[in-house]
Amino acid sequence: MKGVYTVGMVHKCTGLEPRWFPGGYRFMQKQIVAITTKRVRGRGEHLARILDAVNTAVLLDIDLAISAYQDAIEEEKRKTVTSVVEIFGMALEKLEQGDLGYSIQTETTCRTPSSRPPTQARPGSRRPGSRL
Repeated sequence: MKGVYTVGMVHKCTGLEPRWFPGGYRFMQKQIVAITTKRVRGRGEHLARILDAVNTAVLLDIDLAISAYQDAIEEEKRKTVTSVVEIFGMALEKLEQGDLGYSIQTETTCRTPSSRPPTQARPGSRRPGSRL
């Protein structure tokens, strides 16, 4: 269970969204079913119990992976809120001290494609399709 949870956290940090999980699980489940049916030929009731156990394990695995992903999102939100509160607190302290040249810098622990800063236009350049 701990390993599945860790994999879910890694999926979050690498940007692999939960919508891709079913395909991966389906692939693995198909392989397990193929191997199991070859090894348990002619014993239908026994095969049914094994496949039921496999399905239960796969569904539990999916649940744990998605839970880990959601926990990572919640932790990310919590850290962001904490950082914003700390930054505003420091900024207020600096302003109260009369330091108007205060600059804000933050860093993230888990960079995903969606967390990259937006690109900025160079001074004097136009966006495509913009009017003068």
